[in-house]
Amino acid sequence: MKKILAVDMDAITLNIISSLLTEHTTDFEILTTDKMEEMHDIFKSLSIDVAIMDLNKPSTNDIEILKFIAKNFLKTPLLAMTAFETIEIESAIKSIGSLQYFEKPVDFKELADKVAEVLESSVKGEIHGISLASFLQMSEMEKTSCALKIKTGDKEGRLFMTKGALIAAEAGELTGKEAVYEILSWDSPVIEIEDAEPTKKREISTPLMSLLMEGLRQKDEKSGQIDKSKISAQKARNISIVSSAERIKDIEKTKKAADTQSDLTRTTGTDDNLESMAAQGKITDAGKLLKRKRRTTNVIKVIAGLLVLAALALTWQFMVQPWLTQRAYKQTIASIEEAGNLQSKINIINDFLNSNPKSQHLSELQSIKAGIEREMESRAFDQTIEQAGNLPIDDNYQRKAEAVYSDFLKQYPDSAYREEIEKRIATIPTIIDDADFRALMNIPENEYSKRLAAYQQYLETHPDGDNAAKVEEMITRLGSNIYQHIKIKKETCDKEKKWEPCIKLCQYFIKNFQQHDRLDDVNELQQTMEEQRDLISLTQQAQEEKNVQAIKKLYSQYLSENPEASIRPILEKRIAQINRKQEQETTWENLLAYVKNNNNSIFKRTDRMTQYVNNNPPPAYQKEAKSILAWLTKEKQKELTKIARQKALEEEQKEKQAALEREKAAIRNRMEQSGGRFIEKTPGTITDTKTGLTWCMLDSTVITESCMDYKAAQQYVSNLDTGGFKDWRLPDPSELMVIYNSPQGFPDEGAQWYWTADVFTAAWQKKVHTVVPNPSGTWVKSETPVDECGAVRAVRP
Repeated sequence: MKKILAVDMDAITLNIISSLLTEHTTDFEILTTDKMEEMHDIFKSLSIDVAIMDLNKPSTNDIEILKFIAKNFLKTPLLAMTAFETIEIESAIKSIGSLQYFEKPVDFKELADKVAEVLESSVKGEIHGISLASFLQMSEMEKTSCALKIKTGDKEGRLFMTKGALIAAEAGELTGKEAVYEILSWDSPVIEIEDAEPTKKREISTPLMSLLMEGLRQKDEKSGQIDKSKISAQKARNISIVSSAERIKDIEKTKKAADTQSDLTRTTGTDDNLESMAAQGKITDAGKLLKRKRRTTNVIKVIAGLLVLAALALTWQFMVQPWLTQRAYKQTIASIEEAGNLQSKINIINDFLNSNPKSQHLSELQSIKAGIEREMESRAFDQTIEQAGNLPIDDNYQRKAEAVYSDFLKQYPDSAYREEIEKRIATIPTIIDDADFRALMNIPENEYSKRLAAYQQYLETHPDGDNAAKVEEMITRLGSNIYQHIKIKKETCDKEKKWEPCIKLCQYFIKNFQQHDRLDDVNELQQTMEEQRDLISLTQQAQEEKNVQAIKKLYSQYLSENPEASIRPILEKRIAQINRKQEQETTWENLLAYVKNNNNSIFKRTDRMTQYVNNNPPPAYQKEAKSILAWLTKEKQKELTKIARQKALEEEQKEKQAALEREKAAIRNRMEQSGGRFIEKTPGTITDTKTGLTWCMLDSTVITESCMDYKAAQQYVSNLDTGGFKDWRLPDPSELMVIYNSPQGFPDEGAQWYWTADVFTAAWQKKVHTVVPNPSGTWVKSETPVDECGAVRAVRP
């Protein structure tokens, strides 16, 4: 009973596959599992003929399990249904050489056909009553891959076939061709068919026909039944020209033995068992009968085909110049055996075939030629493997290796080794992975940076490599080594008070070992050393800085940026000292600003400085404070003197103002005599009601008690604001003469003459018309140079 393992497959899919599979065979049993991780135990404990997996969402772990199964259970075919979720998953699945996958949506009939094909190709059993030579020839024609266990008496040997080619043999201590010759010499052998061994290396390159001929020759020599001179003809007759009846008989025996073995491996086939299997959706009675009918029909077709071929071979052999052909054939065989290389053998066979296209030995020579070609292909395969194996594993390895394998496939596109070549192409990344991993072992232990860079480069190049986990562990160990190195190095840094090298080591660790369990310890070490370094740096900066405020700012900024710093108490103490010093400095500067401010009373300034000196100020300010106090004392004395003078001036000013008021009172008395022409509308002014002009009550001689030149006169009226008016001006000569020559004359303070606004030039000299009194008592116009000294009677507007 063939066992099919169904992994993670739903009931509907199981029913479909089992139903379709019954069209091919009923000799199967389906085992199911939902756990990928159970596969190894299942393969190890049970005999599984084929495994079908439904990879819904394959994980990296699933892929690794599949790789393991494919590597360790080579004989078991693996089929998979999958929808590639990612490019990485697709590449990983395709890289498993023995895994055949069906991309979703799956053609279930195609899948069932494939399962049936795999089951039929792995049929095992014993063959009795058929010659080993005939069985080997049929296996070569059908390109069968299998292992044969040959028994006779107490002797036992094994032959290994790959796609019809005999590649290896074992018989006791004998191997290779010697083992083949030994097995062929046994009488009445029992042939037991086993699954092929894909990993078996080629040991035999000689074509099968040559092996059979030589084996029978040696057997005849041992038995002594045939003279040596007749061996060549006899072996050709026994092997190449097997009669139709004998060939048909062997075929029938082979098929019968296979059917017998197949029946022995099935269940008894009772009606109850059939009903049970039908209820499970696997098989029905009609299906079993149909399968047997199909098998019988196929056997008949094979027999009929062999009969036709045998008839044609007999006709060709016995009717067309048998003697000449036989002679040429013998010569050709001898030339083949003597030829130095395989290509020469091919050329000899081609010459014979071209010259004797209807020879009865056509099939034999073609078989020999095919064997030689297979040997050439085998040697080319071996050379390809050797050439690829000799390539240096460097940056160009993958390109060169793929080129070597591709050249072979181009030369032999239908080669029996295509699958092996494709598997080797698929293993190129693994080879590079292993080589890159081995290269990591050659980096010196003490070159931390180089090792880390190499480890990281490996993980970047092979993120899912077979050795990725080991490299991760190597990185962790490297981090532990660097941590120990940092601790040792810190003792030197502490001693020399130069922490920068150790800090850089910590930074390197933190940057590159984020997941290491020592990360927190390294962070703490770095912080401690940075704070020690910062304290020294701050101290040096403070010593170089003369500005106390800048020093305080330096400390405060550091504390603001590093609130949890262990050196905080030290800096806070320094800041407190700076604050006290600043307070003293501020007190001194405020006092200094106050005493130097002339707007403040000299008496208060002196009092405050006296109080400061008496309170025993800091030594830094004592000398300057006493010096300033001495200066203030002198200034105070000067101020006292100034105050005394000011009082005298104020008294003098009061007296002058009183005189002016008396003068105004006298003018007002005289104004009353004008009969109301001149009146005082605004204090300090006289309005002429006749002309409408307003005159300043007092002329300049009364106010300034001095005379002035013309320029000063102009300046005087521009600055005058008597009565609150700003538009005072110098009068015209006529305006002055009108008021002074009227019957009720204008009050006069006794000025000698007045400036007017009338300026002119005479004889290159600038002059002004002035108004002066004459002896008759009237005022007349006169001419006066601008630099003379006169008086002003201002008018407006």
